[in-house]
Amino acid sequence: MHNVLLIVVDSMRSDRLHGERTALTPNIDRLVAGGTLFTTSVSPVAATMASVWSMFTGLFPTRTGMGGGRYQGAGAGPGGYVPLLKRHGYSTHATRTNLAELAGVTKKFDHYVMASKHNNYLSLHDGLGERLVDHIGSMDGSPWFFYIHLNDLHHPILVPPGLGDGHGDTDYDRMISYIDMWIGRIVGAADPERTLVVITSDHGEYVRFVPRGGGINLEGGAVERMLWRAGNHAPIALRPVTERVSAALHGIRSKMRESKIRGMDLSNLEERALTATRTVPGHHMFDDTLVTPLLFYGPGAEGGRLVERQVRNVDVFPTIVDLLGIGGLDGRDGISLVPMMRGGDADAGPAYIESMPTITRSRRFVGIRTPAFKYFRGEDGGDPVLFDLSADPGEERNIAGENPGAVGDMEGILRGILDHGAAGGGPEGGPGDDPGRERVEAELRKLGYV
Repeated sequence: MHNVLLIVVDSMRSDRLHGERTALTPNIDRLVAGGTLFTTSVSPVAATMASVWSMFTGLFPTRTGMGGGRYQGAGAGPGGYVPLLKRHGYSTHATRTNLAELAGVTKKFDHYVMASKHNNYLSLHDGLGERLVDHIGSMDGSPWFFYIHLNDLHHPILVPPGLGDGHGDTDYDRMISYIDMWIGRIVGAADPERTLVVITSDHGEYVRFVPRGGGINLEGGAVERMLWRAGNHAPIALRPVTERVSAALHGIRSKMRESKIRGMDLSNLEERALTATRTVPGHHMFDDTLVTPLLFYGPGAEGGRLVERQVRNVDVFPTIVDLLGIGGLDGRDGISLVPMMRGGDADAGPAYIESMPTITRSRRFVGIRTPAFKYFRGEDGGDPVLFDLSADPGEERNIAGENPGAVGDMEGILRGILDHGAAGGGPEGGPGDDPGRERVEAELRKLGYV
């Protein structure tokens, strides 16, 4: 029986693991060369807990109870793959944060590595990296599953000292270079003959950089980083004050970014990259935030294979248990990618997507992504958007009005997913009545989701 090391790098875009990039990633490159990289794994939502819970259950958010327009916990929802692994003799381990604990995502694990520092995430360079390496070294001989969630790419990015321009054009890329160093150490601590390594992300992110004219960089400033560091030390009584200050500064920074690019002849894609963040209002249904990498390396994984066809994050665990030779769970939206990994013509199917949940009430969007098109609309049926992904990979031109036939076809697929029904994920068997929602939302406010 093989061990499983699942590393989820929060906010990592797929384009940072293949093609031209400025981050230095020798350790990830080695794993890519010896494994199978799926370049287009689609997350159902650009929100961590809902995305991870879909990954762990193999179900779209419409069926987990964590879908919908508001943040909520996993509740007593459908059984996931962690209990399945435990039934097959695996000890289960996970990084634990305040948010993951409140949301219920890590409650079924046996052992934990704490990854929170007072009010914020614990960084690799602030002690988490050593904790992870030590934890792997302390595991006994029984097969284990270890879910590691790294938040170092989460905004605002705090690049450790010593990482200069030679490690990437942006703080985002420099941090990926740093994460790569730790991935080398973490993977190296495990038995390479017995460990299946899976690297992916919960969602992507906007990177406020465009290369034109030598580069326009509007990444977060020193004030944002200072507030983040202060959150690690602020007394609990001062948290409401720091939250209000942070919210005000977010608004000021957004207006400053918009002012800096006013008058520039930017494309829609460039303007979106420089001004958007997942913490400001919007549906966030663009590939910037939804397309993630998915890498399998180790026992059973084909070496040196690059798969560009679309897959989904709900396919991660069906693939893991297939590689382990364990029977899967019935009634899942995800499928095993092993046939595709072996060079077959399997099709993962359409990816369901929905807009980010919000703390305050806002309009919800739902949609689907296929290899050819992306389609989404308001939950009430209005404002349809259709992108031809082959002709318009930057998602800059809505062609819904010109293509009623394609809209009708995509709506039919979406309707079929929505009508499939909820599997009863939230408390009391469905979403909307989560008594812990206020605690989840309070934790999100601390982390900058205002």
